[in-house]
Amino acid sequence: DLVEKNPGVGDKINAHEVHEGVVYQDADVMITAFAVDHRPVEPAFGYRFDSGGKSIVISGDTRPSDNLIRYAKGADILIHEAYEPDFFENVGNPPDLAARLRSYHTSAIEVGEVAQKAEVKLLVISHVVGRRDKDDERIRELASRGFKGKIVVGKDLMRFRPD
Repeated sequence: DLVEKNPGVGDKINAHEVHEGVVYQDADVMITAFAVDHRPVEPAFGYRFDSGGKSIVISGDTRPSDNLIRYAKGADILIHEAYEPDFFENVGNPPDLAARLRSYHTSAIEVGEVAQKAEVKLLVISHVVGRRDKDDERIRELASRGFKGKIVVGKDLMRFRPD
């Protein structure tokens, strides 16, 4: 093949380490990285996007944490991962492995509590571990136990506009 003879222009990467704080800012948007608790994976970050007086926060994989709540405070949209309670046990994991997997993710019940504490306007639950489409209403109901705002269980290619 002639592929290896192509110029290397496309393989150049401008990498930089991410630390908590503003990681990008221009006249239209400010993006802030913040640490989330996904131990044993470290570092792990969530991101807050502020633009035009609106804000969107993406949690990434995490267990509930005060730092996430602090950075999500008052956001228009919080996009947060969740798992269905008992999922890790129901797929046949031994109890110690199931407990470890639960320990670095957020349950559908906990995600509602996080959203309530952060006082967000819209909670979008994404990356649902153990998800089956028929479970979407159950996931939403579990989250609503702790969060009284609007909740959407996300699907690929959905779009949202902050009100």
